[in-house]
Amino acid sequence: MKQRDINPFGLRMPPKVKEWIERKSADQERSQNWLIVKILEQEMAKDERSSETAAA
Repeated sequence: MKQRDINPFGLRMPPKVKEWIERKSADQERSQNWLIVKILEQEMAKDERSSETAAA
């Protein structure tokens, strides 16, 4: 993915969520941004599967 294809996005979150993201990203040796994007992509995939099942 090219850098210009990525849009910055400010995100406010509760301190406990931020702490969890920090721990999980450190455990996986990944950036917090990478982890948040992966979680969102997984949820998108689940949503798409649910939509396909409902449409069938």
